[in-house]
Amino acid sequence: MVVRRLVLLLVLMITFGAVQVVAAQGAPTFVSVSKGTADPSNTLTIGKPSGVAAGTTLLAVVNVRLTGTYAGMTAPSGWTFVRRDQSTSGDKLTQAVYVRVAGSSEPASYSWKFAYSTASSGAILAYGGVDGSSPVLGHSGRFGSGTTITAPSVSVGVAGAVVVGFFGNSAKTSTNPPSGMAERFDVTSTGDWGISLEGADLTMSSTGATGDKSAQSGASGSNIGQLVALRPGAGGSGNTGSGSSPPPAVPTNTSLPTITGTAQVGQTLTSSTGGWNPSTGLTYTRAWLRCSSSCTAISGATSSSYVPVSADVGFTVRLRVTATGAGGSTSATSAATAAVAAAAVSGGGGTGGTAGTSLPAPLPASTGTTFYVSTSGSDSNPGTQTQPWRTIGKATRTLIAGQRALVRAGTYAERVELSRSGSASAPITIAAFPGEQPIITGRVKTYNAAYARIAGFEIVGSTSLNPSDVVLYVSGGHHLEFSSNEIRNGAKSGIYVDEASHHVQFIGNWIHDNGSSGTFDHGLYWSHGSYGLIANNVVEDNAAYGIHLYPAADDLIVTSNTIVSSGKSGIIVSGTGTETSDRNLVVNNIVAFNAEYGIRSYYGSLVGSGNSAKNNLGYQNGSGDFATGSLAKGLTFSGSLSGNPAFVGGGNYRLGATSAAIDRGLTQYAPRSDYDGRARPNGAAADLGAFER
Repeated sequence: MVVRRLVLLLVLMITFGAVQVVAAQGAPTFVSVSKGTADPSNTLTIGKPSGVAAGTTLLAVVNVRLTGTYAGMTAPSGWTFVRRDQSTSGDKLTQAVYVRVAGSSEPASYSWKFAYSTASSGAILAYGGVDGSSPVLGHSGRFGSGTTITAPSVSVGVAGAVVVGFFGNSAKTSTNPPSGMAERFDVTSTGDWGISLEGADLTMSSTGATGDKSAQSGASGSNIGQLVALRPGAGGSGNTGSGSSPPPAVPTNTSLPTITGTAQVGQTLTSSTGGWNPSTGLTYTRAWLRCSSSCTAISGATSSSYVPVSADVGFTVRLRVTATGAGGSTSATSAATAAVAAAAVSGGGGTGGTAGTSLPAPLPASTGTTFYVSTSGSDSNPGTQTQPWRTIGKATRTLIAGQRALVRAGTYAERVELSRSGSASAPITIAAFPGEQPIITGRVKTYNAAYARIAGFEIVGSTSLNPSDVVLYVSGGHHLEFSSNEIRNGAKSGIYVDEASHHVQFIGNWIHDNGSSGTFDHGLYWSHGSYGLIANNVVEDNAAYGIHLYPAADDLIVTSNTIVSSGKSGIIVSGTGTETSDRNLVVNNIVAFNAEYGIRSYYGSLVGSGNSAKNNLGYQNGSGDFATGSLAKGLTFSGSLSGNPAFVGGGNYRLGATSAAIDRGLTQYAPRSDYDGRARPNGAAADLGAFER
């Protein structure tokens, strides 16, 4: 009787809710998938998966050949944005993920709209048993290139979650899923452009990190890998059942972080965290990233603003924001800036203000496709980071306007010749891979090239490939930049400019130990041409003159250079009478320890007219710091200083605290940053020479 009453009591308690028992549910289950492609079109339509009922979670991925802001892609009504990743170089590629919980009546298909007609592919996966109030537990994404598509690890705080991987490629190819993941679809567009997309999933039996997941594609291209973790529904693994509070939601990014400002050395970039749900109760951490085909975190750059440095030149910058709340953390990464440009030499104020008002503008950054060169590569390769070219010559023969080639460290025994041209808004760039300095042992020559940049190399003369010539030869051409190079050991001059070249800039180079003749071989020899800039260079130990303007160099600005230990004078401006050098300005330089004069002219009245030397510092030059009498004709001196530059010493020409060069420059003629990338001015006025203290 007692037992019977206990049973009856238990039945009554169950019936009237004093105890509520909820049947346990398993992990989310895959229902079905539908796919779609369009090539080309500005609309991608994907049908509703089969078996969808009210409460089914729909996860959509769209892979499209475009880049840009969210205005470039419009999702159908009722879909919630999860994340978006896009290419920073190579082929244009954007991959976006959206989620939707099905209602009682769903349309037969869903359409995404794009800013312009292009190639796209996509899929919608249907899952049952997902927490409809907060379906997404976490997500990750990464842009890359090559045949391996890697999605970065995502942390899963709830056991039983399903992790869905999406692996997109700009190439028309098939893709194999990562090991341990079940393939759900593999779709490839059939049009001319081609674009492909792979989807796979796995169930997490416990909490923790998934680890990176890599799919293998049949062809190389820009690629994006993403992971999305789906939260088990109420009563499933990791949930306590009815009557308990739902687990806190992981933050969801609703709009990407943004970067504002000019991507240029010395200029401040500011940021926003982007939009997040929930909008309150979150903390944010930031990491600024240096990017080409992939991104690396910039050491120490974790504040809301960042000032690019010289190591960033040629790379783009992005910002990764991680939002953390009670339910976990989610990261989102901004769109890339333009490629970081070298420090500006134009715009701004005078003494005590922004430097460079009277200097010509620099070349803009090259923002088109990036190619790579490595001593381990092959010229038959496509030139990607994983399959680079072998020679720099391949780059000089291939690049078109706006494109750049980044050259990895190593020795390149070749003659490098460039005759191609970019454009005013899209120059060609051939540069060292950031943080590396490749060596060229053959002569570098440009023939009538235009709108092009060569930067970051060690170029060596007196080699078997260049036993008796100059190291860098500029023959004709215009709007060229040679920056951050080491130019040394030439049998003749380090640099020679001829054939009426114009608008050529030499910025931040180390030019040393060139020449065998104390009469004819100079550090930088500008023979013919006009409207050039020679700035922030260290010129030392060259056989004859450090910088030689003769016989027909016009309208050049020679500023903020340090010229030391020349076999003759530091700087000379001269003509023949038949040919003259006119309207040249020599300003803000340090000339020290040269065998003859610091600065002089030649052939007296035959030099030309309108040449001036302003605010230069001379020290311990053999015949005097600044020439007088017949050796100064055709050159007007003003603001000249004689005093100790107080170099740090030991071949280090940075300024000591007692330097006579500090704050003595005409700031309007000083580049905005010095040889090291340090901003100018750092005091009342710009310092003289290549280095700002």
